Amino acid sequence: MALWAVVTLGGHTRLLAEFVESPPSNNRRVLADYLTERDIRYGHAYDFWDVYSTMFFADERVILSSPRRWFIQEYEWLVQRNRDEAVWILREPCDGGEQVTDTHWVCPPDPGG
Repeated sequence: MALWAVVTLGGHTRLLAEFVESPPSNNRRVLADYLTERDIRYGHAYDFWDVYSTMFFADERVILSSPRRWFIQEYEWLVQRNRDEAVWILREPCDGGEQVTDTHWVCPPDPGG
């Protein structure tokens, strides 16, 4: 058992060192940074976890709503009242949108509002 522990210790140590030197990027943190740096305050995202975690990483400076599952009623109302400036966060390319992470595109508000 002790030999097994010593053998695996080297691999775990290398993995930990690699993680400390170069931690993996977090797509939702990158998305939150993108939105806050561009002063985008409102948006929609279909994925509930994109809504929840992006707002968390943005310290609620960005308010998102999900047409599939409501998070907080007041946030839904805020986004609806500002729908003319509320961007769409999608998992696929869109006209006039920009790819922000390997899985997220920020798309302009609906033309019809």
